Amino acid sequence: MKTLPYKKRTGVFPRCVLLTEGTPTVVAERLNRIIGVPEVRVSEHDRWKPYGRNHVFNITTDNGPLWETKLTREPGFLAKEDVARLRKWWGTAPAGAGEPKWDIVSTCSIEGKQGLVLMETKTNVNVWDKAGKRVNVDPTEDILINSERIDACLKECCDSFSETTSESWGISASRCYQISLRFAWAWKIASLGYPIVLLHLGFGNSMGMELLEKPTFKNGLDFINAMLSVTKHVIPRKTWGSERPSAVRPFIPC
Repeated sequence: MKTLPYKKRTGVFPRCVLLTEGTPTVVAERLNRIIGVPEVRVSEHDRWKPYGRNHVFNITTDNGPLWETKLTREPGFLAKEDVARLRKWWGTAPAGAGEPKWDIVSTCSIEGKQGLVLMETKTNVNVWDKAGKRVNVDPTEDILINSERIDACLKECCDSFSETTSESWGISASRCYQISLRFAWAWKIASLGYPIVLLHLGFGNSMGMELLEKPTFKNGLDFINAMLSVTKHVIPRKTWGSERPSAVRPFIPC
């Protein structure tokens, strides 16, 4: 921890960095233990980001979470033509506006097919955001157009999940926006032919959080209960940990 920039020693940043620190074989096995799905395998030949402390030292500024990954801007995870399809589907201006940032991304094999692990991490209860998308009090025309497009994309995803699973989904921009956003992007990427694992990871008893007076997760059950409580009106409870079909490829939220 002491080798990291001072401002980066709390929260998920140092934990994601240390989780991906080590030889490719060590990191791959660590990710496999965390994922815990037999059909999903990360090998030493896969690519992930961040990539340990070397990644930190390639960051030139402390301003902003530049270590997070936007899939349309990071080569090596999606084919160029699929990046173009995603940008066209999302349709915001400028390109990339409003896209989710992923704490950890890794290529992997899912049932023998090349896929992706998309990971969102949390260190304390307070970071669960039930709020909807922020509303600009004096929106420009571009902001209004972007909002309409994002609403349409989230509705498309919600309708697809509801139809496929025969469950009631609440994915939208009006509540739990950050979770809705990540489910929608994972769904769309899966529809382009990439098997997806969408993984939510909690870091328990996180050092430094007590100094910020933020309640940490005491154990795995504490994290799961917090996640279920926040998402209960958005994601059907029995969805977690089960494979849900999206187009013709697996989609595994866990």
